[in-house]
Amino acid sequence: ILEMREGKLERLKMGGMGTLDYREMTLEVGGKPSDRIRSIRHYDQADADIRVGRDALKTALRSGLFIAAATDAKTSILFSPQEPLSADELDVIDILGNSLLLDQLLPAGPVAVGHTWKPESALLAMLLALDSVGQNNVKCEVVEVTDTVARFQITGSLSGTIYGAATQIQLKAKYRYDRRSKRIDWFAMSMKEEREVGLIAEGFDIVAQVQVRIVPEQGNAGFDQKKLDQWVLEPNDTVVALAYESADSAWRLTHSRDWYVIHSTPDLAIFRLIDQGRRVAECRISALPDVPREKLPTLESFQNDVRNTLGDAFDHFVSASQWANEAKYRVYRVAVSGQAQSDAKLGKVKVPIEWRYYLVADDYGRRVAFVVTVEEELLKQLGDADRELV
Repeated sequence: ILEMREGKLERLKMGGMGTLDYREMTLEVGGKPSDRIRSIRHYDQADADIRVGRDALKTALRSGLFIAAATDAKTSILFSPQEPLSADELDVIDILGNSLLLDQLLPAGPVAVGHTWKPESALLAMLLALDSVGQNNVKCEVVEVTDTVARFQITGSLSGTIYGAATQIQLKAKYRYDRRSKRIDWFAMSMKEEREVGLIAEGFDIVAQVQVRIVPEQGNAGFDQKKLDQWVLEPNDTVVALAYESADSAWRLTHSRDWYVIHSTPDLAIFRLIDQGRRVAECRISALPDVPREKLPTLESFQNDVRNTLGDAFDHFVSASQWANEAKYRVYRVAVSGQAQSDAKLGKVKVPIEWRYYLVADDYGRRVAFVVTVEEELLKQLGDADRELV
């Protein structure tokens, strides 16, 4: 892994292994590979062990959660219809070789041994968990056909992007189509990737291997139709939102998948908003000491605190408001225009900035502060994403 420290890239050894064992029931399949496909999954095992340098991390999906999977021509998404997943849980299950996508690697019509074709870039992006694929030099080939199976291989290279970082991939894979069950029942892939430092993660040079085995199961495999009828299995903003709880368990929230946690300590969490591979804004969230209810600030005193905090960077107030949210918490919001100093290659320059300060407080005097920073030229892209987060 390539980690930026004091302006220099340092290399750390990285390794890991994950195991997924799940039952999957298909709910909807279109007539063409690009049509909608929906399924529901229940995981008997979903965990990963990661090592970076001397640090070790083990993550796992909570037991008892069902996972809905949805794909179409350009997107693939996993979510729980029961309650929001955490970003770590999503990372465990949203990996290379999504089983719901594998049959799209089959040719469009009858073919003979030796036939080759180029898989769609959008399909490769979903299979490899990328945001997009640019140059695509990958080809699929029929290598064997028997009375019971057909065997294929994938070779080639591609370039793509993920979280604003460019990546180069060398790809080799094999897969088998069972002519009796009429689906791909085995897939194995080896991928060499060189990823640059991105907006939310370090870069790395890595070789990843994945193997998928699919076995037909009799009966309903433990899926209760009454539960399925009660759940929302079509992705929407609510069910695909992710959950975050602060390291000190002082506060928790749900957030859209465009917000990424880039820093987390008991005192502070920093989220970064990414839109189409571009950094739009950052939000710093921290719990404040409790105060008696009668000592909660007025909107005017909160504005004064903001002005004093910014000091010389302050230019003028854009807006100030106060309301009660759905949980009956008091919410103060103060937007300020000013300038921040940015380190540019040609020297330090002043950048027009809008800061949006929020204070959220309950009737017991527990408080959480949000500070959103956005360059003024990106205000339109930010829209109300900060208020939705709060």
